[in-house]
Amino acid sequence: MTATPTPRFIAPPPTDADRPIRRKDRTPTTRMHGDVHEKLCTTCRKWLPLTKKFFQWTSPNPSVEKMRRRASQKSYYRIQKDHWSADCKACRKIKYYAHIAHKRKMSPLVTKWHNVCASARNRGIHFIRECPWSPGEVPTVCPVLGIPLTYPGKVGDNPGFARRTGYRQPRSAHKGHAHDTCISADRVSSDPAIGYVKANVVWVSYRANRIKNDATPEESLRVAAYSYRESFKRGLVPSDPIQDLVEAAEGSTDPAIMAALDAFKKVTAPYSRETAVHATDKMNSPRGSGTADPGTLHSGPRVGETVPADRAQRAAQQADRPRGSGTAGRGSGKQSPRIGVRYR
Repeated sequence: MTATPTPRFIAPPPTDADRPIRRKDRTPTTRMHGDVHEKLCTTCRKWLPLTKKFFQWTSPNPSVEKMRRRASQKSYYRIQKDHWSADCKACRKIKYYAHIAHKRKMSPLVTKWHNVCASARNRGIHFIRECPWSPGEVPTVCPVLGIPLTYPGKVGDNPGFARRTGYRQPRSAHKGHAHDTCISADRVSSDPAIGYVKANVVWVSYRANRIKNDATPEESLRVAAYSYRESFKRGLVPSDPIQDLVEAAEGSTDPAIMAALDAFKKVTAPYSRETAVHATDKMNSPRGSGTADPGTLHSGPRVGETVPADRAQRAAQQADRPRGSGTAGRGSGKQSPRIGVRYR
C-alpha cells in the first residue's frame, strides 16, 4: 500500500496590487485630480500630491544624474585624498550644530535617550537601546522642583524664560549644552545591573539630578537638615521646618511616631568631631575596613583605621631622635612618622 503524498502548498499567483509597476507596462503614474497634480507611489501604490513633501526630485535623465554623481564623487575624492577636510573647521562646526539641532527638533526625546545610553555604555551600566517612552508619557514639569522641563537648545529660543521662571539660561544653550531646566534621566536604584530601564528611571530636571548626584536617601536628608539648620542660625530663613517637625512630634505618645522620631533624629543629628566616622565604603582602601570605633579621628592614616599604641610610641621616639642618627634607615625596620597622621 503506497502512502498518499502530502499536497504541496502552492502560492496563489500575484495580483495587480502585489506586482510592482514596471516601465514596460506603460501604466500612467501621474494624473490630475481636480486642481491637484498627483503621482502614484510604486511601493505603497497610493496617489499622493506631486510636491517635495511626498516625493524627492531627481534628474529627468537617469544617466545624466549618474554622471553628475560620479563627477561629484571624483571631485570630493580629489580634495579629500590628502587627508585634509574640504571645509574649514568653522564651517564644519556650523554644519555639525545644524545637524544636531535638526535631529533634536525631529525627535528630542529619542536623541536624549540615545545620549543617556552612550553615557551608560562608557560607564558599564546596563541599558536598553530602544526608547521605552512615548512623547506623551514624559512629564513636562520636574517632579522634584516643579520647574518646566525643556530639551537642550530650547531655552535660547525664548528670551523671557529666565525672567518668568527665575532660572538662568546660559549662552551655550543654543548649542545643546545642559542647563538647569534641561530634562535628565535619574536612576532610582544605583545598581549598575539594573541600569537605565523604564521601571528604574525618572525624568527630572538637570538641576535636581545634579543636586542629588549619587547621594543615598539618608545622605540627602542629612544635607537638607544641615542646610536648614545652618541657614536658620544665620537668619537666612525665617524658620527651620525640620526642627519644627521634630518638636511637634515629641509631644506624641504613639509608639510608631516615637520610633520614627528616634530614627529621624539619628539620621539628621550633626556629627561631632569625636564621633565622626566615614560612612562611604567606596573611599576605603583595602587596608581600612571602615569598621573603626567611634573614637577614631577622621584624619587618620586610612579611613576607618585605628593606629596601635606601640606604633604611636615608636613614632614619638623616632621624632625625638636627632636628625642624622642613622637609626631610622631603610634596614632598621622602623618607620618614620608621616606628616598629617594623628595618634591616640
